[in-house]
Amino acid sequence: MNPAPNSALLALLLGATCIALSPIFVRVSEAGPTATAFWRVALAVPVLWILYALKSKARTRRYSGKWPLLLAAGFAFAGDLAF
Repeated sequence: MNPAPNSALLALLLGATCIALSPIFVRVSEAGPTATAFWRVALAVPVLWILYALKSKARTRRYSGKWPLLLAAGFAFAGDLAF
């Protein structure tokens, strides 16, 4: 069962909105920027691990040749959190 294209667009817009609002939440939080960046990632990791565990192994193998793209995305996200 594939989600409808409209739900994918809605998820994309919701994700972009959350990312755009994150600097406001960092400013408002009582923790410092580094601690806030740490907790943003630390709270997302368990959810991502669960989603990864639920995926079938056949689907995870198809991304095996994309390591340079994954590393570039990781460095870009780390730069976003650092700045």
